[in-house]
Amino acid sequence: MSTATSERRQEDRRTAHQFTLRWPERRTGFDRREEYPLLRVLRDSGALLLSVLVLLNVMSLIDLGLTSYELTLGAAEGNPVMRMAFDAGPAAVIAVKVGVMLLVTAGIWWLRRYRRALQLSVASVGIYASLLVYHVAGLATLV
Repeated sequence: MSTATSERRQEDRRTAHQFTLRWPERRTGFDRREEYPLLRVLRDSGALLLSVLVLLNVMSLIDLGLTSYELTLGAAEGNPVMRMAFDAGPAAVIAVKVGVMLLVTAGIWWLRRYRRALQLSVASVGIYASLLVYHVAGLATLV
């Protein structure tokens, strides 16, 4: 028996495949080397995350109400999807707005063990808060 044929591997297979189609965050837990105080509290407290998601949905409905009021005053809708929904009628507007927000809320709730989903929830609250400030500033110029 030859010693040259006893070793069949010619290369290390672990480094041969560099490209993967996996979600970048494969672990279900948080990295213990880094601190995420707000996200850790959201992950561990279901009631707090639920209140953040309810706040997100309430802010979305306030956005819908302010947008409808501004459209009656002569403003134009900036979102092309919502513009098409407003052209189709009030039922389409409610279906699109509520449907998308329920899907986003359910997705965040189901993926709450992942840090990115919790980051999305916190970022969405910040984005909607700034959007509501933008609406108030827009109403000041229209009224």
